Amino acid sequence: TDLPDPIPPLGPWELDMDDHYAYLIGKPDGTIAPASNITREEVSAIFFRLLSEKTRGELLSREARFPDVSPDHWSNTAVSTLSGAGILRGQPDGTFAPGRNITRAEFAVIASRFATTVIVLQSKFADTAGHWAEAEINRAAMLGWIAGHPDGTFAPDAYVPPAEVAN
Repeated sequence: TDLPDPIPPLGPWELDMDDHYAYLIGKPDGTIAPASNITREEVSAIFFRLLSEKTRGELLSREARFPDVSPDHWSNTAVSTLSGAGILRGQPDGTFAPGRNITRAEFAVIASRFATTVIVLQSKFADTAGHWAEAEINRAAMLGWIAGHPDGTFAPDAYVPPAEVAN
């Protein structure tokens, strides 16, 4: 057949999709601002809260791994834990850019790293061929963790609003 080679799981990490912490907590003023954009550190906190209790306990770290996420920064535990497991990676300059808005491609890459099953990747979107995150976008889409737009595109470089994360 002409199917691509299967992609193996990336890690033993478990997400608890049923009995987890509230993963969208909101801003200090109590709002979530669903039409605004979500940041890299906010997504880190979301995935940290979705970890199963067992996985969170095994991976827990407070060791600041990036110069722009200090040990006392609010997202340090989430960023340190997920980066220590290889789920999060920094920028080419060694920083994490915690307050920068996250793109749909970056979100898909993080989500795909939680896959625990072998996946045969098939191209899913008209606008991701050749994109640096194409395989991870397709992996997350095949698992049903992300979706594209009705016109068959994904818009990998667009930012992610909290409303899309909650779906």
